Amino acid sequence: MSNYHDFVDVRDYCESYHQALCITDANGVITYMNALYCRETGLTPAAIGTHEPFTDPISKQVIEKRQTVSFGNAGLAAPSKTGRFVTGVPIFDRSGRLVNIVITLAPEREVYRRFRELKRLLAQQQTIRVLEGGDERAMSLLGRDPKIKEIRSLIRRVAATDAAVLITGESGTGKEVIADCIQENSKRAQKPYVKINCSAIPTNMLEAELFGYEKGSFTGATSQKIGLFEVANRGTILLDEIGDIPMELQPKLLRVLQQGEIYRIGNNTPIKLDVRVIAATNNNLTRKMHAGQFREDLYYRINVFPIRVPPLRERREDISGLVTYFLHEYSQRYERTLTISSEVMQMLVNYDWPGNVRELQNVVEYYVICSEEGSEPGPDFVSQILQRNSPSPEYDQLPAPVYSGTPFVPADTGDASSCPVPLHVTGEKTLFELRDAYEKLLIEDALAQTPNSSKAAQLLGIYPSSLYRKMLKYGIQLQDGDTYGERI
Repeated sequence: MSNYHDFVDVRDYCESYHQALCITDANGVITYMNALYCRETGLTPAAIGTHEPFTDPISKQVIEKRQTVSFGNAGLAAPSKTGRFVTGVPIFDRSGRLVNIVITLAPEREVYRRFRELKRLLAQQQTIRVLEGGDERAMSLLGRDPKIKEIRSLIRRVAATDAAVLITGESGTGKEVIADCIQENSKRAQKPYVKINCSAIPTNMLEAELFGYEKGSFTGATSQKIGLFEVANRGTILLDEIGDIPMELQPKLLRVLQQGEIYRIGNNTPIKLDVRVIAATNNNLTRKMHAGQFREDLYYRINVFPIRVPPLRERREDISGLVTYFLHEYSQRYERTLTISSEVMQMLVNYDWPGNVRELQNVVEYYVICSEEGSEPGPDFVSQILQRNSPSPEYDQLPAPVYSGTPFVPADTGDASSCPVPLHVTGEKTLFELRDAYEKLLIEDALAQTPNSSKAAQLLGIYPSSLYRKMLKYGIQLQDGDTYGERI
């Protein structure tokens, strides 16, 4: 199994745990030991990946009895140096399958208290499918950033309910992964799960695909068709890119959510359904609603439980871990031995990743494929990869200097000389410092044009919540009377 411990909380917990602790897989093979366990048993890290005589007796009993087992040193192949009880605790997934055994040298009652929390953390790992070999897509949910930790918590809470969920975020942030995790950990996990990309189906065909039709209801309807909502009955349906659903179809979708029924085209008899709806979009639905392109009642019906997925640039502390993970995965896949220098790693951490985790994954794969065996390519090579990965059709050309073109002039002065952002590179500030200063000026300029922060966000082409966070970042005060009610 690949080393995923750098991306999850479990290792930190285990290393700080005050008792000697070991984790095996469902077959009793050691997958982890903390330092204290090694010291007290005399085992070394070389025992990881093996059946060790010290742990085998208790792991075999746990496997056989499928319950917590404890006994003293007499039952062990090798005595504990501390004379403590050895306890094995089984960890089961939601289907009742044994996935791990946790072995500790500690008083039994302490084991029960401590491992309630450890079991919760291991269940979190199971939720994102890490313990069984991992999932490259699921890496978008791993990390130490508080925003990602909060999303994992939200997934656990909402998965146990039938509440409608609206997942928002930029392309490549892992919205579908979140939907999958909710489905897989819900009571509907064994029921149908239907995914629909609303933007990929032609508008004139979308209603027929969603709700079905009767034979003869229109030209070409030579037989009855069951709609995807019916296919998903008693299960879950994912409406990806829900912001692209046309206005004329939205009332029918609202009926499903409000009354739990649909009408096939050509049939006036309602069909009752039990479907859990998860919606996802990279559109600003609030803006579309204000523009008359999305129904307000539908918006509030699907937005019962909102989950916003942050872009990768808002969780930079996770980038190095993701890079390391993908480098390891693709190095194994393509049978190469590669490393990344600290200079290149910092370059990747500072990059804004407009394509988010998906773009990062592609860049690392390209890096592995094009690098020479055993090499450590420098920043110039990685810079070329980033340029090639850009959505610009002229990727082979270097971008224009950030200071070229018409210089920005603050709205309140009309004087370029008063602009605190230099119009040429001096070396006194980094590109990122210059970018932040320029962004602050643009926000202040937008707020100078309209005192309403929601309208200012619209001018800037960003979410009101994004504007609010940026104002906090740059210390920009709200205008008098503006409570910023749209900050969530």
